[in-house]
Amino acid sequence: MKFRSLGFSLIELMVTLAIMGIAITLALPSLSATFTQSSVNSGTRALSKDLIYARGMAISNQLPVVVCHLSGTTCSDDNWKEGYTIFLDNNGDGEYDSATESKLRINEDFTYGTLSISNGANEVVFNAAGQVNTSVIFTYCPNIEKTYARGVVINQMGRAKMTQDYDGDSLDESSPSNNDSHLTCT
Repeated sequence: MKFRSLGFSLIELMVTLAIMGIAITLALPSLSATFTQSSVNSGTRALSKDLIYARGMAISNQLPVVVCHLSGTTCSDDNWKEGYTIFLDNNGDGEYDSATESKLRINEDFTYGTLSISNGANEVVFNAAGQVNTSVIFTYCPNIEKTYARGVVINQMGRAKMTQDYDGDSLDESSPSNNDSHLTCT
C-alpha cells in the first residue's frame, strides 16, 4: 500500500512562512512612506477644495469670507496646526459673531501633520470679488517624514493651486519659475 501526501509537510510550511516574513519586512517601509504621502496629499487636497469653496462663497454672497484658526470669536495667531474654520464675515470685522454670522466649514483633521502659513498671517480674507489682500502659501508638513511636505498657493486673485515638484528632485516648489522655492517644514 502506497501513501499519497495530500497536504504540505511541516518543513514546506515553515519555509513558505519564512519567505513571506522576509517579503513583508522588506515591503513595510515603502508601505509606510506610501501611507504618509497619501495622507499628506489628501490633507492638501481638502485644504485646496476648502479654499476654492471659501472664494466661491465670498463671490456668491458678495461678503468677505474668512479662513483662520478660530479661538473663541477671534482668529488666533499661528495656530493653523490645530485646524481652521471658514466663516462668512457679515460685518467685515474679521471676528466671528455667532449671533449674526455662520460657520461654513471646520477642518480640524490634521492627525498626520501640521498646517502652517507663510508670512505669519493669522487669517486669509476673501473679499466680495474673491481676491485676497496678499498672496500666501499654506504648507502641510507630515509628522514623520518632512520631505513629503505639500502646499497650496493662493495668489492675489484668490485662486488656489496645489504645489508640485517642478525640478524633479522629489520636493515640492511653490513656484514653477523658481527651483529654489522648496517647501520647508520647521
